Amino acid sequence: MKNKFKVLSIDAWGNQEDGYEWNNWSLIGYVETDINSDQSTLVDDLIDANILSPLSRGIANECHLDDDQHNLVFCDPKTLEPLYAIEYGNTI
Repeated sequence: MKNKFKVLSIDAWGNQEDGYEWNNWSLIGYVETDINSDQSTLVDDLIDANILSPLSRGIANECHLDDDQHNLVFCDPKTLEPLYAIEYGNTI
């Protein structure tokens, strides 16, 4: 079932060895999606919501997806630095 969720841009401090902590985050929009969807569907929904460009589909699908039980966090696949998140904890 699709719900409307906040999408956050993340500014993180740290590094791959010691881990990253969210320094700051900002609301960049909303997406209607099923939070239990596969990553490709989540990316398509972010594109449909004009959060991501269709040109970024390949990069977004390569991201490491981390579920911290409050957010689905898209992380850089090489460094695991958090880039953006779908906040579902306040909705579900």
